[in-house]
Amino acid sequence: MEWKQIVLLLMLSTMLLTLSRFRTLAGDATAASMSADSPLPNAGQPKEGLPSAPAPSVPHPQGGTTAGSQLRVAVRGDETPELIPDRLAYYHLIRAAAIESSNDGAAALLRRGHMMEQIGLSPDDREVFIAALEGVREELTRIELDRRQWTFDTSTARASLELLKQQEVQAMEWAQARLETNLSQDGLRRVDNYVHDSVKRRIVIYNTVVPED
Repeated sequence: MEWKQIVLLLMLSTMLLTLSRFRTLAGDATAASMSADSPLPNAGQPKEGLPSAPAPSVPHPQGGTTAGSQLRVAVRGDETPELIPDRLAYYHLIRAAAIESSNDGAAALLRRGHMMEQIGLSPDDREVFIAALEGVREELTRIELDRRQWTFDTSTARASLELLKQQEVQAMEWAQARLETNLSQDGLRRVDNYVHDSVKRRIVIYNTVVPED
């Protein structure tokens, strides 16, 4: 083989190798772009087998936390219950009392029964209380499972999380409205007293603080 043919073969091999590397890099760049801008597959579809999310004992700061941020106590309900918003206290009551009949066991039923005893509800108002919260736990669980699907910080994810937040507030507001509409005057007064005298004193509100550089 003449030396010119050898040089030509070397040049052709180099060109093929360069083209192959270019295609590989282009494919990697496309995959990275899709990973950064696209939601998870089947976003919004609950995954089977995930447990129900437990009701939080303290409210989470709105918007979450950022890197390097810290949580600072803003209001302690056991010290200044009057600073706890009524709506927030009612949301805690609803979360604690709403159970999923098909999945929650006897312990959850006993806890709710004990709560109604502490409130002092009559037998009729107990039935109204239970009926007003029917389906709330299932809705909150669905919202929480949907929320877990959005792990990327994109405009689509932020919009979806905001929509889920609105759905959560709406579920709480409807449950509170059913309580206020269907309970007797005595039952509503007892629930309101329980919210102010007991529930508010168990709530701690935090602020997110970002340390200065």
